[in-house]
Amino acid sequence: MTTKSKIVVPASSKLNLEKFIAAHQKYKAKIDYKFEEIEELIEISRSVIQMEPVMAEVSLPVNIVGDIHGQFADLQRIFNAIGYPGPSKFLFLGM
Repeated sequence: MTTKSKIVVPASSKLNLEKFIAAHQKYKAKIDYKFEEIEELIEISRSVIQMEPVMAEVSLPVNIVGDIHGQFADLQRIFNAIGYPGPSKFLFLGM
């Protein structure tokens, strides 16, 4: 299993990652994106994903959940049926 590490933003980057993330944590905030921000975010994401192993090692027992297509109500139903994270472990396939 990999350990979590801080995301390193290249020094040449104009993207303030902390500010970008903070803007998304505001409830129902309207955010106007600049093309350059999205392009740079994709490049940073690509470099992080490339450092990750292809296979995730997960200890048992684990609940495997298919793609819920971002449906929060489905996520709530799954947690109500199986249990919430903490005592129960989950592996989500998709988003």
